[in-house]
Amino acid sequence: MTAESATEKSLLVIGLGMIGGSVLRSARAHGSAEVILGYDSRDDVNLLAYEQGVVDNRPAALQELIAQASMIVLAVPPMTFPAVFTELASIGVADGTVLTDVASVKGPVLDACRQFAPELLSVFLPAHPIAGSEQSGLMASKVDLFKQKKLILTPHADVSNAAAHRVANFWGSLDCLLAELEPDLHDDLLASTSHLPHVLAYVLVDSLLLHPETDRLFEFAAGGFQDISRTASSDPTMWHDVFFSNKECVLAAVEQFEKRLALFKSMVENGESQRLFDMLSTAKKGRDNYLAKYRS
Repeated sequence: MTAESATEKSLLVIGLGMIGGSVLRSARAHGSAEVILGYDSRDDVNLLAYEQGVVDNRPAALQELIAQASMIVLAVPPMTFPAVFTELASIGVADGTVLTDVASVKGPVLDACRQFAPELLSVFLPAHPIAGSEQSGLMASKVDLFKQKKLILTPHADVSNAAAHRVANFWGSLDCLLAELEPDLHDDLLASTSHLPHVLAYVLVDSLLLHPETDRLFEFAAGGFQDISRTASSDPTMWHDVFFSNKECVLAAVEQFEKRLALFKSMVENGESQRLFDMLSTAKKGRDNYLAKYRS
């Protein structure tokens, strides 16, 4: 899917964390909307966003902001979508308003829309920017977070062509590289490449905290530990929601990893030197190929 230059009359981002804040900063920098609006469930965050110039609006009621919006981006944790869609359905959105989101799960988000705000399906195109960091909160947001980063759109049967076109144009205006996946395939793939690595980082750090010499252990931890554990510094609320929202796919990825970990353990226990070397070599080749093809 390609994008054209587009300017929305009024952008509203609901949820002013690192991703939501980055959407706002990037939209302002690229002229993607004439008016930049934001709303968070925390009053102090709303005030901070205004004082920092991230949004144009002073803290206001969500109903008031929704009435002004031509484009709404939902940047909230996955398990809050039922409540958000319920509120949107209760308030109602103006004719011509379109919606998108930034959640790293898509099937459950669409299910929430179908159940709690089915009238919005025709104007809602879910999206997932493959960008972020282990930092969280509005002040961690960056104007260039999405620059030349992949943005996955997940079209569904109920979204109108006009709404899908506008959402694609909006994300393209932030300098994202647009791609498309079916919602269920998105959740299956991302469970392995995004959700599982976060599981491993969190569980690794959790297991090390049980070590009787934890302080000394961390004192002598090297760059490898820092690299592999980086995402354990991510927002626990968001990742708690991701793991439960994408439960089936996450568990399938964990089970596959457990099988390979068990094989590794067996090789070491039984002194299967060549088999272990072959596994390590295959893994190195696989990662090197990934870097050369997709990160060069």
